[in-house]
This record gives sequence, structure tokens and C-alpha cells, in this order.
Amino acid sequence: MFSVLSVGRTSEFDYAAYSQTTLQEIIIAEELNHAHEQAEDEKYKAYIQLECDVFKYQVPCSYSNLQRSISEKKKNVIMLWMETLKIDLKLAALYLHEIQVTEGMRVYWIPVQEQIIPHIKTELVRNDAIELFIIFIGKVESEFVFIATEFEKSTSPGKNSLEASRHTVKP
Repeated sequence: MFSVLSVGRTSEFDYAAYSQTTLQEIIIAEELNHAHEQAEDEKYKAYIQLECDVFKYQVPCSYSNLQRSISEKKKNVIMLWMETLKIDLKLAALYLHEIQVTEGMRVYWIPVQEQIIPHIKTELVRNDAIELFIIFIGKVESEFVFIATEFEKSTSPGKNSLEASRHTVKP
């Protein structure tokens, strides 16, 4: 299962394995899937929900240029998820820090592989549009937990059309 958590920034990364969506769409779908649990709000206030499958997503977001160490709660969720899926627990050491991203007005802190942090620091600046390749692993209390395995800096549509027109051969 190492390919699930393949080191970012390599030619081995399987971009096609990630479904295009948004963080908000993932959260809405998950909340609908677990609506019966939310009805008993107090009973499930301090629970952990783990995904027992690997759901890979590609989400557009904006990089905030902020980073921090992940919380013990998130570390525990990552470890439990890896243990549940029989992923080598040594790979949890890939997730020590998280970056802040935004989608619309919502702010998310997403753990990223240590190997891609130097690339993030050199390739991105505040408010850069990025495509983040994430895996949804579960929820701790009211916070959804994703892990990022890769990112790509987005190019603006204007630049893409300029690039396309520059390489267009006219008859």
C-alpha cells in the first residue's frame, strides 16, 4: 500500500487516481453519510471517525503561506487510519506539519508529506491557486482530517489561453 502514500514530487505519482472535487463537496457528502450520528450530537461529540477505504481527491484551493505542527489528535487519527488499513506505521512520520489553505471563505489545515514541504516553500507564495491532492482519512470531533500527498501550482485561465494561442499554427 505504499503507493497510496507515494512520496510527492516524483514521476511515480498517479495524478489520474484522484477525483476532481472540492473540500466543501467532500464535507457535505460525509455529513450526509453520517447524519444519523449527528442527530445524537452530545453522544458523539468526542469521537473519531475513520475511513476504511482510500478516497483520493484533487481539490482547488488557495495557499495561505502558513504552516504549523499537526495536533496530537490528528497524529492519532493518521496512525489509527494507517493501522486499520495495514499501512506501514512508519509512514505516519511523513505527516508532521500541516499547511493552511482556503476554499472560498473556509479555512482548512491539511497535513502534508514532509518531502513536499521544501517544494511548497520554494514554489508557492501567499494566495497562490493550487491543486492539492488529498486523501480523506476521517474525522476527529468536528474536524475533518485529510492528508496531502502532492500539489500543483495552478495557472490562471488567461495564461493558459495565451500559451495555447502562442503555440497554435494558423493555416
